[in-house]
Amino acid sequence: MKNQLLKVLTLAFVFALVIAALALPMSAAQYAIGNVNGDGQINSDDAIYLLRHTLLPEDYPINQNGDMNRDGRVNSDDAIYLLRHTLLPTQYPLVCDHDLTSHNAKAPTCTEIGWDTYITCSKCGYTTYVEIPALGHDYIDGNCMRCKKNQYSQGLRFTSNGDGTCYVSSIGTCTDTDIFIPSTSPAGDRVTSIGDRAFYSSLSFTSVTIPDSVTTIGDRAFYDCTSLISVTIGNGVTTIKDYAFAGCHNLTSVIIGDNVTTIEDYAFRECISLTSVTIPDSVIIIDNDAFSHCYNLTSITIGN
Repeated sequence: MKNQLLKVLTLAFVFALVIAALALPMSAAQYAIGNVNGDGQINSDDAIYLLRHTLLPEDYPINQNGDMNRDGRVNSDDAIYLLRHTLLPTQYPLVCDHDLTSHNAKAPTCTEIGWDTYITCSKCGYTTYVEIPALGHDYIDGNCMRCKKNQYSQGLRFTSNGDGTCYVSSIGTCTDTDIFIPSTSPAGDRVTSIGDRAFYSSLSFTSVTIPDSVTTIGDRAFYDCTSLISVTIGNGVTTIKDYAFAGCHNLTSVIIGDNVTTIEDYAFRECISLTSVTIPDSVIIIDNDAFSHCYNLTSITIGN
């Protein structure tokens, strides 16, 4: 008898509410619960289950607050509201009785994101979390003003000229992918040149920045550095020697400083990924085959 009554009530409930749900006013969407039968979906089965719960709560337990319409009671009206939600979810939102957890703020750093104090709901996933992007380094004279990181690459090998100046003689133990050559060596000598073959066939880095203190980039200094993509040459450089960047097959960007006067033989030979280059006004000599076999070089801007 009990099961027959439950079946009749359920069928009547479904029929009546499918019709009633279609003529009701709009309301703002909110964070939803409603999966009262625990199957991972919110649909008419949950409305039927909730109706059964109102009649036989011990036989049909629920794992959440069943007061779907938020009138302070759990009864058939909530089952009706839940069915309407399955048909018109925006017009009939299910408002979560949040179980909130507060999370402490974390300040962003130069390299890591941060966030302000925020809350989350363990039931519906609601959160006030807003990501604060990493700040990035603020370098002045080679040192970050925020985290004190030294911008310049560590582990490069320098050889003294004996007069207070030196040159970069090899990559040494440096493992940076972006190499920043300092204007002063760890020994205190002024760095004035990149030595011959200093980075010859080195494959560990993708970019290099040469400071204004450097005046000469030596013979084959970066020869066959096939991982090198970007080069920035400082305004102190006057001479780019033979084969300096030859064979850098993946080099796509070269910024030539404003005081370069001479680009020697084969300096950029076989830089096959290079598509454009700008020669500054200071250049007066471009030697033989400086850009030979740069098959994709389609744009050259030559200064006055």
